[in-house]
Amino acid sequence: AMFRWVADRVAKRLIHFQVDNLICFELDRLPEPPSIDPSLSFRFLTPDEIRACSANPANDIDAWMVERAAAGHELCFGVFLDGRLAGYGWCAFGSIDPRHCEGLPMSCPPHMAYTYKGFTHPEFRGKRLNGLRVLLAAKQLAAQGIERIVALVDWTNGPSMRSCLDTGGTVLGRLVTVGLGRYRWTFSPKAARAIGIEFGSHVPQRGSGS
Repeated sequence: AMFRWVADRVAKRLIHFQVDNLICFELDRLPEPPSIDPSLSFRFLTPDEIRACSANPANDIDAWMVERAAAGHELCFGVFLDGRLAGYGWCAFGSIDPRHCEGLPMSCPPHMAYTYKGFTHPEFRGKRLNGLRVLLAAKQLAAQGIERIVALVDWTNGPSMRSCLDTGGTVLGRLVTVGLGRYRWTFSPKAARAIGIEFGSHVPQRGSGS
């Protein structure tokens, strides 16, 4: 793990270099959520709730994310502990804004969601809220016809990888981007293409990326 971290940092200094594990959650195969502490609550936030939460810098919600939620392009699933926002995760569909996936345009087929920016407030870390959030969000998305959720996790981020695997995710492969100057080369896993995921400049972006 330390060698990977050092190699990653050195490569990023010399060239544009990004490696992410592409994780897939098959919603009909995920385990049942464990018993939930009654002080916790989980739900998709309304645009007004997202706007209110964005007023607190500690929540790390940018203004453009508020706008996308208000326009109905994305969903934000929040975790509350005793009424306070403890964490959240975002879901996007169809053509994904490059800002969500390492600057690369991305396209997901119907019945698939892309989740990004899994955030837990520093005060609430260590409570394994991220895995629980994924499971509960998956149940609600499955009721809306979503069959798979995919995510990108930096290859050096061991805790996030363990959380994804413990939650029932599987690794489709690694997405690698290498570049010099304005030129970029992307190598996506075959398993991702096999289920209809595309990356790169050829992916059509529909307006705001919904």
